[in-house]
Amino acid sequence: MLSPTDFQRFHDDIAALSSAIEPAFESGDVAVARAACIDLRTYLTDLAAADHDHLEVRKVLGMGWYDLGVSYRDLKDVERAEAAYHAAIIALEPLLESKEHAEDAATQIAASRNHLGLLFMEHGPEGLAAGHLDDAIADREALVELYPHNDANRVFLGGALCNRGHVERHVGRSKAAHAFYLRAIDVLEAVIPPCDCGCRDATAAPLSNVKGHPHWIVMAHTFLCHATAGKSLAEKERRGA
Repeated sequence: MLSPTDFQRFHDDIAALSSAIEPAFESGDVAVARAACIDLRTYLTDLAAADHDHLEVRKVLGMGWYDLGVSYRDLKDVERAEAAYHAAIIALEPLLESKEHAEDAATQIAASRNHLGLLFMEHGPEGLAAGHLDDAIADREALVELYPHNDANRVFLGGALCNRGHVERHVGRSKAAHAFYLRAIDVLEAVIPPCDCGCRDATAAPLSNVKGHPHWIVMAHTFLCHATAGKSLAEKERRGA
């Protein structure tokens, strides 16, 4: 029988294998990055094959497959990135029935679907990008209803709407793109805390460093800038049509 120590070991092993990939990217050593991805994929495959049908194991598998998808996307390995994101979703779906894990699982599934959309935005076909982003948006909107105080989810809903606008603009549908950008801006402006004194950003920066990724406030501003720029481009394209 698995113990909390086992779950922590799985988590730590996956985190270590995932963390080993980033230095290879930073040094520009693609061969080492690919080898590190293989190490992580092998570990995840072996853990999944061990038939640990336990929610805690599925949770760490979801985290690991998602991280692997991000790394393969960085390597422009579309087939393996797609497979990793789908594996993350499959691992996490049983957690949706768990009161303890449902919010985290739904959030990670939405992130995986958003990244699938980004993957096909970058490499085509655009139709697949639109479908995955629509799924991510639906997931995020459902989370807003279930967990209205999850501000980070609202930020990533805005990001997904912005990405959806990019897809429409790339295929020449500037009117539809403009509508998605407006929705993104409305969501993001509603969630960004009103503050002009600088304390908000001063707080967000150290939190981002501690967590190893940007705080949602920082991400909200980034997404808002992208949505605003996209809206301006869509307006110019509509006037030029």
